[in-house]
Amino acid sequence: MGSNYVPYKPKRFYRAVQVTAQKRFSNNLQFLASYVYAKLEGNYDGVFQTSTGQLDPNINSAYDYVDFMVNSRGYLSNDRRNVAKLDGSYVFPMFPLTVGLSTYYYTGTPLNRMGYYNDYRNYELFLVPRGTAGRTPDVYDMDLHFAYVFKLGPVDLNAGLNVFNVLDQQRVLAQDQRYDLEQGGAQQPNYLQPISFTPRRSLQVFGRVSF
Repeated sequence: MGSNYVPYKPKRFYRAVQVTAQKRFSNNLQFLASYVYAKLEGNYDGVFQTSTGQLDPNINSAYDYVDFMVNSRGYLSNDRRNVAKLDGSYVFPMFPLTVGLSTYYYTGTPLNRMGYYNDYRNYELFLVPRGTAGRTPDVYDMDLHFAYVFKLGPVDLNAGLNVFNVLDQQRVLAQDQRYDLEQGGAQQPNYLQPISFTPRRSLQVFGRVSF
């Protein structure tokens, strides 16, 4: 066999524990809460190879050369250890006002030190063990929903307001994991700088007429 034969099989292991609590609509209240503790490990990101930025479904370069397998086993791109969510709503009994809440908390994802591979003109090399260059910050925020029903004779006017990203955190979602500008070169200045953020706070006003 040639020197570039890759004697490794794709491996991807997801292990998780999930706890949920649910209250169906009664006494004007309903909610669904969940918490997941998980680990995602292996040497294969999945259908999309997020680690190298190659987002061609079912096609990736991970096994083209044995050099790409060095340090490739570790925590995968979407390894979030803790995920907590709470969604609920309450209808006030004395007047037709509904208040809803949707909130979440995610821990960050693993970071890599990706090295440039000259022949491919892309970042294909894991310069340190996969997922060991730190993690992105934790992410959390909430959305609020308010709705009020106005009785106008035979017509009901349902008017309200949605507030998205109430805390306006603009947390970092992704960081630049490209370590060098040429194979074996020095660290480039943008390494680990933020490149993507959660959305800013926004408002949505709505109305619906029914009869």
